Amino acid sequence: MAVIGWMKFVFLFSFPYLCLQETINKGGIIFHYNNTYKYDVPYTVAVNKSTEYILEFGGELEAYDTPARVTVASDFANKTYPLFITARQQKGVFSWQLPMIVQTPVSLEQFTNISRTLCPHNNMFTEDEDTCDVSTQNTPIIHLTSSSPDSINVTILVETVQDFFVRLNSTTNLTITPSQPMYYFFPFDQSNNLDLSYQHAKRKYLCNQMDENEGTSFHRYLLRSNFETRSWMSRPKSVIVMIESDDDICAVVSIQNFSCPVFDNERDILYDGYYLTMTRRGGITLTQDTFPVGFYIVFIVKTSDEDCTEKGGNATLPHVAQYLGWSQEEQVQVVTNDGRVKTF
Repeated sequence: MAVIGWMKFVFLFSFPYLCLQETINKGGIIFHYNNTYKYDVPYTVAVNKSTEYILEFGGELEAYDTPARVTVASDFANKTYPLFITARQQKGVFSWQLPMIVQTPVSLEQFTNISRTLCPHNNMFTEDEDTCDVSTQNTPIIHLTSSSPDSINVTILVETVQDFFVRLNSTTNLTITPSQPMYYFFPFDQSNNLDLSYQHAKRKYLCNQMDENEGTSFHRYLLRSNFETRSWMSRPKSVIVMIESDDDICAVVSIQNFSCPVFDNERDILYDGYYLTMTRRGGITLTQDTFPVGFYIVFIVKTSDEDCTEKGGNATLPHVAQYLGWSQEEQVQVVTNDGRVKTF
């Protein structure tokens, strides 16, 4: 089951690394620990009530500038003996379980895979010096455990989120399911071209991690950048987030502040930031006064279509419909096939 979406943003106004592999038998439970796992490589392990795995993933230093996304799949875990997944970082802990059970109005749906994006505590656009030590200590550590008497084969993949930083006037395509939500970050500190190399260098400068040659090049770059952007940077800025879909499944788009945690499930998004429900089209206007650094854009599939079909369920769309040239009289009929399948 997949959801494919596109969105367009319009701008209006190093330490030594030691390899360690260890097996510990404690109280009859065998813990396998290994800190040599790599990004973008799928691994398969077997866990049961007496065997657990602790996997530490490492990548190139630049990989830590974007958040890690963890995908775990197992066809062997069941409701009686679920698989528990815990992802730990320097400043956060997240946990899930497989199979993931989703209650819809007519049935229970079971997912044997799950994907989650770990919160980027070291977002390169932050100017908080307290995060300077995160980049080298923020490697994700994944703990897999189950009470199953029989071995459960588990496949795990850790990768960086591609195109995580959204550019002005750009289109982003994405695929999600109820068990695989996605989110991206839009930084206001960008001109016509989002220069991530400059932002990476700026963060190194803030954290006093530059050598002499890098510092000289960065100062020249900074002078040129300030000259080019001084005039428009002083003006208030706003963006319109526009989302379109080719099907009628109800989804929710959440706008959240530049902080952790980022809420990416249907229940928790109600308590932070702004959100809108949509089927075919949706949009929202956001200002830098509200989000000085930027904001996260979270995409989630709703478990039912009630929020999108009830009268007055989506009050956000009419505010931007005229600007976008969308007819407010357009009627959308929601027809749901088996499963929660949505195409943006």
